[in-house]
Amino acid sequence: MRTISIVIPTYNEKDYLQKLLESIAQVNYPLDHYEVIVVSDGSTDGTPGLVRDKFPWVRLIDLKENIGRYEARKLGVEAAKYDYILFVDTRTLLDPDSLAAINSSDHKAIKGLTVCGNPSNPYHIVFESIRYKLYPRFYRRRSENFEITTDNFDSAPKGTGVFMANKEILLSTYEDLSALKMGTISSDDTLLIRTLINYTPVAHDPGVKIIRFIRESFVENYLHLIYRGSTFVYYYLDPSKRLFWLVIVFPILVLLALVAALVFLPIPWYLVPIVLVLLDALAAVYLGTSWRETWVIFLMIPVCVSAFYIGIVRGIFRRLFKVS
Repeated sequence: MRTISIVIPTYNEKDYLQKLLESIAQVNYPLDHYEVIVVSDGSTDGTPGLVRDKFPWVRLIDLKENIGRYEARKLGVEAAKYDYILFVDTRTLLDPDSLAAINSSDHKAIKGLTVCGNPSNPYHIVFESIRYKLYPRFYRRRSENFEITTDNFDSAPKGTGVFMANKEILLSTYEDLSALKMGTISSDDTLLIRTLINYTPVAHDPGVKIIRFIRESFVENYLHLIYRGSTFVYYYLDPSKRLFWLVIVFPILVLLALVAALVFLPIPWYLVPIVLVLLDALAAVYLGTSWRETWVIFLMIPVCVSAFYIGIVRGIFRRLFKVS
């Protein structure tokens, strides 16, 4: 039977962490075959006290400053005593049969299934519809088993919200990435998995499952999208990547073309917002699968696009000037 160390990096999400740890306490797996390690990444909301007081069976690594999820996870892996590592994000609940599914698998690395716990959240509606279009071959097969390899990596959905790997392979992967300075906005999901599959394919296994909760605060989601735009650049600022052209170059060229048309062509200024609204409507119709969904996407695209591309510009600046 596999022995598993569950590593949870967390930063100021005490309430979500409590619910996650309560869900882990209900897993259907022998107690002496798994452990839980919480890495409090400079949390200032009482997270360490919560773990010590309410979950004494959890191993706590209490960092005094925020170093970012990549480094926090690495510390958890190095401290783990078991052969397999399971990463789980804080704002989730772990399905009780996930560890049993890991044990029944022959794979050395598994990306689990993420199900949204608040699917009516407008941010979730927008990005779920985009993922369906970006990864059509695999995203509709989320309830099936398949492998992510070097050949299909850029066309398959990635993520380490719930991700298992052999500890030895993970440590080798971290060693391969040791020359990079991984700051708080590094794209640990994409880069880590891409490096790891040089050692072993990653199985998508829906039996390993979490329920993820999107942030309820509109402002917090907006700020998080800026962060995600920055981390996106960390891996995809490379002309050899498909998403470099599709997500970074093409939209920026469209924006520049609109600005140039406004400045250099004799067209009324009010036509520009009309064109932008029409483009927004066309995108919403393309992405939406119902009238309600289309309407939500139409309203949210300006919000999501502005946040994400602020993050992209920020990420490009940081890459060019080597700011961590």
